[in-house]
Amino acid sequence: MDKNKNVYVTQEGIRREIEILLCTRFEVPKKFIQNMENEEGLFFGVRSLIGPRDLVYLVYLLEKQYNICFGEAEYDNPKFYSLAGLSEIIANMVSTQKIVRRESNEKIHCNESNLSVSC
Repeated sequence: MDKNKNVYVTQEGIRREIEILLCTRFEVPKKFIQNMENEEGLFFGVRSLIGPRDLVYLVYLLEKQYNICFGEAEYDNPKFYSLAGLSEIIANMVSTQKIVRRESNEKIHCNESNLSVSC
């Protein structure tokens, strides 16, 4: 249960950071974001927050900030196009990335005479 709580906290933090980016970089009013919070298709549609070009730039900024790379699976996921869904996807990617890094670090073995890395 604590693991899910940590992912949720991370997801909420990521969500807040995306909101800040939307407000500062794309000049989306905070009030508008809060009113659209629970709707799917938040980024596009009749009451869209940002256009396609801005979404591409947002993705670029998020990839740099979280050291992740979105792929076809993320772009095809309908959750990708809402604030809540995008936050969830990033939180899962960051969480998975930490697990992979931790496993990689566990493969590094130190000897008295040398340091070897097994792949």
